[in-house]
Amino acid sequence: QGGLAVLQTRGGPVHGLDDLRGRRFAVLDRHEGDSDRTTQRLGAVLEAPLEAEPVENFRAGIDAIEAGRVSGLVSESANIDVFLARHGDDYERSPPLT
Repeated sequence: QGGLAVLQTRGGPVHGLDDLRGRRFAVLDRHEGDSDRTTQRLGAVLEAPLEAEPVENFRAGIDAIEAGRVSGLVSESANIDVFLARHGDDYERSPPLT
């Protein structure tokens, strides 16, 4: 399945779009403006702004999750699935959000 989803700790809080409200998320910002485009895309679907912390890569997103700064990392489902195939013991993907 495609679209955006959230990488989160097992049993994490995100099961659907409404679970994004009131939480802060890491968002990949590999190229100038990536995080802005992602937050705008999700904000449009939510009809509310998404609070985001731009990160350069999955490792930085995991660090932000483990430090308690964010509830998860927003990324494309396919990218999360690749990460989980290699490092998935403590993490899971939310259902697709878009």
